[in-house]
Amino acid sequence: MVNAPTTATGTPNERALRDDLEALKTDIGTLKEDLRSFADNAGSAARHASRDAAERIRSGSRTAYDFGREKAKWAKEEVSGRIEEHPFAAVGIAFGVGILVGALVARR
Repeated sequence: MVNAPTTATGTPNERALRDDLEALKTDIGTLKEDLRSFADNAGSAARHASRDAAERIRSGSRTAYDFGREKAKWAKEEVSGRIEEHPFAAVGIAFGVGILVGALVARR
């Protein structure tokens, strides 16, 4: 059996193994940095997506609030107009509702 010549740095197989291990260490370090970068980017994307969703919700809420406010304003003006057109009927209706509420409260 022929042995490979030995030098101060080992046999050619040992040197190749050491070179492969060094390359593997470098690759693992690169992979670790890539994973860290990926995690940072994923976190940043999630933050941006949640901010965008929150802004859409705020915008929708403002729109719904403005719509409800306009409807309430319209209803108030409509009722005020009806009361001005028919003041005696409005007083009679208010009186009747008061009697009805009083009767319901008294029953309890």
